[in-house]
Amino acid sequence: MKWFLIILACLHLSNTFSQNVEIKGIAPAYIGKKIQVFGVLDYFSNRDTILAESKVNEDSTFSLAFKIEKSQKVFIKSNKNQGFIYVEPKKIYSVYLPEKDLYNAYNPVGNEIEISFYNIDSSDLNFKILAFDRWVNNFMGLNYNRKNLTTPIFAQKLDTFKINVQKYYEKDTSTFLKTYVKYSIATLDDINYLGFKSRYEKYEFYIKSNPTEYNNELYMNYIELFYKKILGRYPTEMNTKIYKSILHSSPTMLSKTLSEDVALRNPKIRELVMIKALSEVYFGNEYPKSNILTILDSIQRKPLFIDNQIIARNIIYRLTELNAGMKAPDFFAGMSNQDSISLKSFLGKHLYIQFVDLTLDEAQKEIEILKQLYTKYKSHIEFLTIVDEIKPLSKKELVFFQQIPWKKVIINSNNDILTKYKIKSYPDYIFLDDQGLIYQYPALKPVPNGDLETVEKTFYSVKRRIDTEKANKEKNAMDNVYGDD
Repeated sequence: MKWFLIILACLHLSNTFSQNVEIKGIAPAYIGKKIQVFGVLDYFSNRDTILAESKVNEDSTFSLAFKIEKSQKVFIKSNKNQGFIYVEPKKIYSVYLPEKDLYNAYNPVGNEIEISFYNIDSSDLNFKILAFDRWVNNFMGLNYNRKNLTTPIFAQKLDTFKINVQKYYEKDTSTFLKTYVKYSIATLDDINYLGFKSRYEKYEFYIKSNPTEYNNELYMNYIELFYKKILGRYPTEMNTKIYKSILHSSPTMLSKTLSEDVALRNPKIRELVMIKALSEVYFGNEYPKSNILTILDSIQRKPLFIDNQIIARNIIYRLTELNAGMKAPDFFAGMSNQDSISLKSFLGKHLYIQFVDLTLDEAQKEIEILKQLYTKYKSHIEFLTIVDEIKPLSKKELVFFQQIPWKKVIINSNNDILTKYKIKSYPDYIFLDDQGLIYQYPALKPVPNGDLETVEKTFYSVKRRIDTEKANKEKNAMDNVYGDD
């Protein structure tokens, strides 16, 4: 028994030690709601991961504990709203979460909130970053104007500002803060002022000999911007080599070609930029998507640098997932009357797709509600019901299917549309815009969710926007009866 108690005590100590960051605080607007802390997996894909979650107590207090290895930015989310703070290992943070910022309008999909701190001191990373940001804002407020940019004045003042900043922070021991400061200054060097740094000078100073700070948002944002759309910048001869590399699905050929660029001689940066560059051209028409995914998969499986493996994996996920604003996967299926149907059949109108199993009572009830919405919104929105024939439909179910007044199709469970749209349970919904892009996924249902929201809220918003645009066009046509330019 004695040894058992000792083991339990050791396990408790081990667990306590592993949770080396604690965030506690007050959130009166979120009583009874789930509260979560998220960390960013990488700043190119912006995929996140849950670090900790809990619930806001009845007295409005909460506490979250988790482990990190380095200083980083984390997001605190509750009831769709979110704000961020910076955390360091072995620190405790006391915070207050507001319902929303005072001057921000309510947003049904969630508001960005500014998190306040209790008992923060000058040694805290958040305090230092806030102080530095105010310093930058004051400098820009005093010196950023057209007169200064077109004369040597701004360049001179910026040089003085850089020297002062460097002196102030040179003894600080936080690598995260120093990186934050350096790449905040780097964004100032991107301003087009008289005497601003050339691209090569920026590369020499900010990239060439600097460590790759994957966990620092400002560093990664700078790399992303510096190499943005890099595959479209090169002369014809090099572009031809790039095209052949992608056609051969060869990361080796592509890497060798890109190494001709002086700013991509560093193999770690080159592999990182390759991943981002391929993601930028994935949705264009110049390169085959399958080849791009093959190259990214090769980097994911056999990267030169392990940190780039994580980014390649996350980028593949982003390119193939269903996100708002992304192009919806095309599909092809036979209609009940043997006519074919595809995504192209609906271009020009918003499309609400319902995936159902008609043997479920829930599905039939939702279709009955959907019939009412169809009557109200059919002139603005197309409807499509896709029935998975998990087992042969009964006569009653077939009659019900035939009475659905909008387009519908019965498929079997092997149809690739279910894989493309990641359907795992029924009923499920997705809403596309008039250009075939994902508008909402998963889409709201005809029946209320936990927040008492239904898809009619979305339908009404789309209808009002379409009607407003139509009215404005008609008004402009009437105002311009003579056809003036």
